[in-house]
Amino acid sequence: MNTRAIAGVSAIALGFLLAAPVLAQSDAARSFPSKPIRLIEPGGPGSNTDVVARGLAPALGAALGQTVVIDGRPGANGILAMEACARAAPDGHTICLTNNSQMSINPHAYANLPYDATRDFAPVIFLARNNGVIVVHSSVPANSMRELIEFAKANPGKINWATWGPSSFANLTLAWVQSTTGAPFFHVPYKTPPQALQAVVAGDAQVTQNNPLLALPMIKAGKIKAIILAGHKRSAILPGVPSFVEAGYELDYEGWYGIFVPAGTPRPVVQKLNAELGKLIANKELVERFLTRFAFEPVGGSPEDFAAYLDNDREIAARLAKMANLKPQ
Repeated sequence: MNTRAIAGVSAIALGFLLAAPVLAQSDAARSFPSKPIRLIEPGGPGSNTDVVARGLAPALGAALGQTVVIDGRPGANGILAMEACARAAPDGHTICLTNNSQMSINPHAYANLPYDATRDFAPVIFLARNNGVIVVHSSVPANSMRELIEFAKANPGKINWATWGPSSFANLTLAWVQSTTGAPFFHVPYKTPPQALQAVVAGDAQVTQNNPLLALPMIKAGKIKAIILAGHKRSAILPGVPSFVEAGYELDYEGWYGIFVPAGTPRPVVQKLNAELGKLIANKELVERFLTRFAFEPVGGSPEDFAAYLDNDREIAARLAKMANLKPQ
C-alpha cells in the first residue's frame, strides 16, 4: 500500500475515533430515559425543596415517560444529599434539586465536604428564586429597614436576630447588615427556620428572615411585621414590601433553587433535561401549582445561563461568609 493510501486509511480511522464519543452521546440522549429517574432533594418533608420536588416530579415523569422518584435526604445542611448526587452514575437517571446553601455557602462552612460544589456537578436549569422576608416582632418600633437599623443602634446588643445557624442564609444577611451599617444586633441561632420564626412570634427574638408564605399568616394576624425582602425584586406574596435593592441597599443576594446532575453526564442528556424542565416552568398552570403559590418565582434559561449565575452567586457568598467570619469546621 502506498503512502497516500495509508494516509487515507489513517484519516478515516481517526475520523471514526473522533466521531465515536459524539455518536455514543447521541445514542445516550435518544435512549434516555431508559428507567425511572431519581430526584434527590436535601430538605426532607415540608421543606422548600420538598415542596418544589413534589410539584415537579409527576410533571417531569409524564414529560419523559418514566416515573420520577423523590429521594429525600435531609440532614447535615444538605451534605448527605449532595454526596449521594456526586456519587451517582452520570447518565441522567439521577437529578438533584438544590439551592444556595449546598452549592455556594457550604464550601465556606465545612472543612471536609465529601463533594466539590464546582467540580462534581453539572448545572441543568435555574428553576426558581425565592427572596426571604425580614420580619420583626410587632412590638418593635420599626416599619422599614432604616428604622430597624436606627432602633438597633439606639439599643446596642439588645435586639436579637434569630437565625438557623452560622452558615444560614439569615446569618449571612445579618452579617451584611452589621458590617455595612454598624447596627449591633445580637445573633441567636436556632436549629431550624420555623424555630427562628416562632422565636420572633413569641417575642424571644426581635428579628429573623423566612419564606414570605410561611410568615404571611403571622403578618396578617399582626404578630410580626414585614420590613424588607432579600434580593432585588418584590414578592407577589407581599407586594407592598420593598426589596433591599429597591430600598437603596447594595445587598442583592437571593435564595434560589436549581437542578443539577453528576459531572460527566452526557451533554445531550443535560440538554434534553433542560428542554423538558424549561417547558414545565413555562406552563403557567403548573407553575402556579408548585412554585408561585409557595413564593417561588420561575426563572429557566440554558445550562450556560445557570452556570454564569452560579459564578456570581458564589462570589457574593464568599464575601458574605467573610463578613460573617465563617470558619470551615
